[in-house]
Amino acid sequence: MRRRREPLDHPWLLVGILALYAVSIPWWASDETPALLLGMPAWAVLSLVATLGVSCLTAFAVLRLWEDDDGGDAE
Repeated sequence: MRRRREPLDHPWLLVGILALYAVSIPWWASDETPALLLGMPAWAVLSLVATLGVSCLTAFAVLRLWEDDDGGDAE
């Protein structure tokens, strides 16, 4: 019997998600007047981009790295 593939079999996935979560928290934001990117504070833009990265990485893991028991499509 062949072992199922799971996202946890890929340690880079967990490292990537944790790194993106760490970037999404504005640790470095100061009380000074923030720099603006696209009309928003730079920390907000960076947080949105990192959150989008977490979403894309999670979707990639579910669609490409996860294998169902039945081996077929979900439809």
